[in-house]
Amino acid sequence: HRDLHSFPTRRSSDLDNIPINELGIDSLDFFEFIVHLEEAYGIKLPSIQLDNKLTLNTLLAIIK
Repeated sequence: HRDLHSFPTRRSSDLDNIPINELGIDSLDFFEFIVHLEEAYGIKLPSIQLDNKLTLNTLLAIIK
């Protein structure tokens, strides 16, 4: 897992629209994050929408 200081520093509103892969999260961390979300919320996220252009805003819209 990454140290919090290794993530890019930007305003939180900017981070909402940046593709997740540009936030310094590797594919394994992203996969673990998605599995955790699915288990925590009892949902199954459609894998077709979980590509490298996914933003936090898009992810929130999918979950809702």
